[in-house]
Amino acid sequence: MVRRRSQLLASLAVGMSPLAGGHVRLAGAGPGLLPSYRAQGRTVRLNQTERARLEGVRDGLWATAVGMSVTMRLWCSIALTATATTTVAPLAGSCFVTLWSLLLSALLTLPSASLDLRGGLAGQSRAIAAGLCTLPAFALVAAASVLGLGLTQMVLRLSVLSTAIALDAFSGENNAGMQSRASGTLIVFIGVAAGILSSSPADGLMLSNGLPACFLATLVAGACYVLQARLMVTKDGSSASAGPLICQLTNALVHLPVLLAFSSSGVTFSGPHVADWHLWLFTGLQGVFYLRSMQILPSRLGYSTTFSLSLWGQLATAAFLDFRQMGAVAISASRMLSLATVILGAAVSASSSRAKAGEPLKGPK
Repeated sequence: MVRRRSQLLASLAVGMSPLAGGHVRLAGAGPGLLPSYRAQGRTVRLNQTERARLEGVRDGLWATAVGMSVTMRLWCSIALTATATTTVAPLAGSCFVTLWSLLLSALLTLPSASLDLRGGLAGQSRAIAAGLCTLPAFALVAAASVLGLGLTQMVLRLSVLSTAIALDAFSGENNAGMQSRASGTLIVFIGVAAGILSSSPADGLMLSNGLPACFLATLVAGACYVLQARLMVTKDGSSASAGPLICQLTNALVHLPVLLAFSSSGVTFSGPHVADWHLWLFTGLQGVFYLRSMQILPSRLGYSTTFSLSLWGQLATAAFLDFRQMGAVAISASRMLSLATVILGAAVSASSSRAKAGEPLKGPK
């Protein structure tokens, strides 16, 4: 028991950070060799089955951490948006915060990406397209400030599943298990509907005439994230850093005209403020972490499994943050029931699509 516990801890501790670039590998792995590490003063070698199991656990925890970081970034962005403008203009403030976060992420990516860019922009068309398609996603920050974190994450999940199914059906590929995936998406829809019907201002929902627009913005953002993930994944599961840099810079450039339009309409921007440096730093680091992770994880776990594991992290973090802000009302029976329904639907969709044709399950190590 002690030996297996030490094996698990040692394996999970090796090469978990995608910020450093390169492949994530177990120590000591090489041609013709089983991975090994030192534990309790001796060398321990794993067989192929143990290696695959531990790598699956590692990648699963990694995907969950990605989901947690998504909700945390959204929370930070909402806080930054509150002071981003001198007038009440949440949409303009969201655009301002998103632009600066993208530039900071690009700056943090630049040192490792410079080597990959020596060949110019050749072969970066997918990264450019990924940056363009996520332009509408900045409205998610403004929408989340109205809907609340928990409901936003549920609606976002519905959009992600629906978009993934629509893309597969349109392309005529990856259609295995489509009926079960559609059933899972329907269960998620029921959970989201229950969450909407049971929500109130006490749950963080701000009643206004803009509610339909907020729901629409969240649905569009979810679709954008699916498109971005599919464009950013690399065929060999590598984490070349030039792609995230090009994606972030492209996204920042297309935000500039939108920001100028807001400015010309009379909106005055304020910041970034030094007092919020920790929030800005996190949004910048999360941008690097998310894009680099999405280059690797879908090729190892599959798209649906990656997004489903990410969902656990997103919903758990949203529930924790809502509990800190609202207290016991955030864990009411109706709210927990809707969350459980959404998770059930995501699990049904993921389990039916893990082995569907054409979707990568494990990339090269």
